[in-house]
Amino acid sequence: MTKLGELHVPELFNTYNVELLEQGYIPLSEDGIEEELKMYSVTDEQLIHQEYALPSIMSTWIQDKLTIGSSVAEIGIGSGLLAIEEYGRAGTAPWDGYDISANACTLSESYYQSTTQHDINEAPLPKKYDIILACNVFSDGLLDATCIENIKNSLKEGGRLIASFPRGSNYWVRSGWYYDTYFDLVGSMNMVETGKYYIPNGRRLGQHDLKLLELININ
Repeated sequence: MTKLGELHVPELFNTYNVELLEQGYIPLSEDGIEEELKMYSVTDEQLIHQEYALPSIMSTWIQDKLTIGSSVAEIGIGSGLLAIEEYGRAGTAPWDGYDISANACTLSESYYQSTTQHDINEAPLPKKYDIILACNVFSDGLLDATCIENIKNSLKEGGRLIASFPRGSNYWVRSGWYYDTYFDLVGSMNMVETGKYYIPNGRRLGQHDLKLLELININ
């Protein structure tokens, strides 16, 4: 197992946030999240056009990691794309969904056994889980490592976080995840091509790393 870092992120992250703000990086407000949600709440045809494959790839990757009897939560459910990939639009994922956006919870409620509005930056989830999923949640403008202690406190002993992280722009280090010591890296799928996005001069290739992180026994 690979140790990710030597410092707990919460002890140094305030400085990091100040630096980001000076660079013009501003986390999205509730209204901003709603606009972001609208962008992801697209038709199947649009998803195909963007070649957005992350939910499909992550769905396949997690299938042998969701052990029978495990309690599971997904944070940042958005429009429910991961649950849809796993169980179809007519199915219901046997896990709880959480999102900072009330509209996201309403939009996706038929795809989860429950949906709850919750800001993981502000507090741990209302109960502890064996596994927490996060698909396309950690990225500039959404979540970074500010929430890492709340995620830790939302997991049972030996619990696992299965999440995607953007490959570009050195996000793993910039976001603060590199400095984490709450988790061990026990599995990964790296440099996955996950979509093509329009930019002013053409299209940009999207790549993500998928990581399976296991909670370390910390007093």
